Amino acid sequence: MRLGQFANAIPRLEKAAPFEHYGNVHYQLYLAYRKLGRSELAQKALARSQDLRRSSLEHDQAMVMGSPQVQPEPQ
Repeated sequence: MRLGQFANAIPRLEKAAPFEHYGNVHYQLYLAYRKLGRSELAQKALARSQDLRRSSLEHDQAMVMGSPQVQPEPQ
């Protein structure tokens, strides 16, 4: 996406999104959709990115605190 090929990046990002648990891919989707004027999809991708980041942070904090209920994230 650094070369500005947002339309070409979207199919690959959409394919990777279900397997990513930290929000980075969804954020890249947000940027690509926004650049292409697809504002509704951009907002959905941004919201999903924020949810995943929040969940990941909560999980990491629980792991640091030694919560026995927390399972390791899938790789």
